[in-house]
Amino acid sequence: MEQKTTAPLNILDQTKDFVIKHFEENISDQYVFHDLEHTRSVVESVDEICAGMQVSDHEKETLVISAWFHDTGYINGPLGHESTSCDIARAFLAEHGYDEADIQQVCKNIMATKVPQQPQTKQEGILCDADLSHLGKKSYWARSAKIRHEMSLTKGVIMSEYEWIEFELDFLRKHTYHTLYASKLYEEKKQKHVRLLYKQKSRLNPKENIPQAFKKKKKKESQNDLDFNGVRLGRGVETMYRTTYRTHVNLSSIADN
Repeated sequence: MEQKTTAPLNILDQTKDFVIKHFEENISDQYVFHDLEHTRSVVESVDEICAGMQVSDHEKETLVISAWFHDTGYINGPLGHESTSCDIARAFLAEHGYDEADIQQVCKNIMATKVPQQPQTKQEGILCDADLSHLGKKSYWARSAKIRHEMSLTKGVIMSEYEWIEFELDFLRKHTYHTLYASKLYEEKKQKHVRLLYKQKSRLNPKENIPQAFKKKKKKESQNDLDFNGVRLGRGVETMYRTTYRTHVNLSSIADN
């Protein structure tokens, strides 16, 4: 009987398998935001951004590898994790005979994700935009709740609802996407999230002064609006609260376990 042979894994498959195992074995469960789910999302966003830009197959390969490795350094916590991630990537890639110049590029890409992000090249800009792509996606509210929970678990930082909104608004206002295509993909929804945060902030403090640019024009109430203690809320806010509630329930279950 002819014996079947299995084709060797390419470097992308090897990287994926290594990083998944690394997270399962080495990254604390307390990092509920900087987890494998986030890493997978960044890899997907790299694919998404590269599809709309002039990126060679070789460049995309180094970017995908960078995305897989960019948070592996959380083995030692958040402080200096970019540098630790580079060390882990370098050791793995060198062992697998990856080109030294490409290893250096992977490390440059990873180091560029350090906040505040200051990418100097196209590749660095793409990875930075992929890393924070959730700011302009539907997953923003769930991911936001997770990073808040992570800060409470790992740093003991407990914020009130108002303080958390301030924290998020400060981050979103300072953030900009570095590539035109990522801006096209994510910026509009990111600004929608900013408006909803301001709206939520004004409900907590009715005297809050909201910038005119983030005030939405009044429109006639619809039957689809949610009545909440006499206040009419739009569909977007209703969805936001439902998503946030579900996320907090899930996080409470995780904490209990």
